[in-house]
Amino acid sequence: MSCSRSSCKGCLPDPADCDTFPSPVHGDFGEAERVFKKDAFATMALNKTQLEKFRKILEEKRRILFDAAQKTLESEMILSPDDRFDEVDQASSEYMQAFSFRLRGRERFLMDKIELALRKIDEGTFGICEECDEPISQKRLAARPEAPLCIQCKEAQEKEEAVYAD
Repeated sequence: MSCSRSSCKGCLPDPADCDTFPSPVHGDFGEAERVFKKDAFATMALNKTQLEKFRKILEEKRRILFDAAQKTLESEMILSPDDRFDEVDQASSEYMQAFSFRLRGRERFLMDKIELALRKIDEGTFGICEECDEPISQKRLAARPEAPLCIQCKEAQEKEEAVYAD
């Protein structure tokens, strides 16, 4: 079912593309109500096209991370023989190698999140918050497609972490 107005782009199947809320009577809403209703639609379940778009984004991120890991294995795993003779150069090289490994460790954590998001697409649970089981907004998914939590649950998690960090 979609809106029958000529100015509408078929907002019910894909509310992210519509700038007005479809109404059976097509009355003029106040701006606040229009924004509220558009935001409410923005958290609805994702359609097949949107899921495929997110799948492509996640697969591209995974490929980039994999390429970076390959580069690390090929070039940054080995200390140059020239650096072994000078203690300062060796220490500098070891520091850079350790720094690179820490970055790869963080990327491994991100890779795990990407893999989980891809599995969720396959299972039909992508875009659902792991904490509250509510839909994650499309805005948040566009910014971080691998996000497992909606913005409200993520903010609550960060506040809790801040309490324990102090």
